[in-house]
Amino acid sequence: EDVARMSRLVEQLLQVAALEALTVQPTEQTDLSALALEVAEAMAPVALARKRDIAVAGASLPVRVHGIHDSLHQALRNLVENALSHTGEGTTVEISVQSQPPALTVSDQGPGVPAADRDKLFERFWRADRSGTRGAGLGLATVQRITAAHGARIEVGDAAGGGAKFTILFAG
Repeated sequence: EDVARMSRLVEQLLQVAALEALTVQPTEQTDLSALALEVAEAMAPVALARKRDIAVAGASLPVRVHGIHDSLHQALRNLVENALSHTGEGTTVEISVQSQPPALTVSDQGPGVPAADRDKLFERFWRADRSGTRGAGLGLATVQRITAAHGARIEVGDAAGGGAKFTILFAG
C-alpha cells in the first residue's frame, strides 16, 4: 500500500511538471462524449471494487471541442477518482456531457464541498482532511491546469440531492 501511494505521488508530481509546458495546438480536437464513455469504462472496475456505480448521461451524440484527448482524459479521470473516494457504498458517480455550451460534469452523492473550501481546492498540496492518508492534494490542481490550458474553466457546486458537482465548461 505504501509503495502504491508513493508511486501515485511520483506519477502526479511528474504530471504536474509536464503540465507547465502544456499547450493545445489549433488543430487538436476531442469528442467529449467518447471521452466520457472511455473514462467510465476505465474506472468501472475501481467503482465496482468500492461498491459504487458509475454512469454516463448525455453522450449519445459527439460533442467536439478544441483539446488534447489524453490531457482531458487525465482531468476527467481525476474528477471521477475523487468522486469515487468521497461518495459512499451503493451510490452512483455520474459523468454528464452537455453540448451547448460544451461541458463535462462529474457528480457524486458524497458530503459535498463546503463553500469555504471551494477556492482552495485547486491549490497544489491542499487537502481538506490533513489527518488521513488520502492523496497528496495534486489531483484537482492538475485538473485546474489542464482546464486552463484548454481555455476552459472549472466550477464547483452542489449536486442535486446532495454531493459535489464539478463542471468543466469549454468555450462554445
